[in-house]
Amino acid sequence: MFVNIAYFAVLSIDEILESDAVAVTFAKKVMGPFAPLVPLFVACSCIGSLNGILFTSSRMFFAGAR
Repeated sequence: MFVNIAYFAVLSIDEILESDAVAVTFAKKVMGPFAPLVPLFVACSCIGSLNGILFTSSRMFFAGAR
């Protein structure tokens, strides 16, 4: 929800409608030359989420097998 609020605070309605990827347009406007780092941050977030899921799911199967 807060991401959408940030998008609308920074971008106009026309920019959002014309954009193929709103997150990329937002990053270019806010982060400037550091915008290409956004996919790297998204990848790190996905890897961290996968790590948590792996630890949690293995413990659930272990507890269920008891």
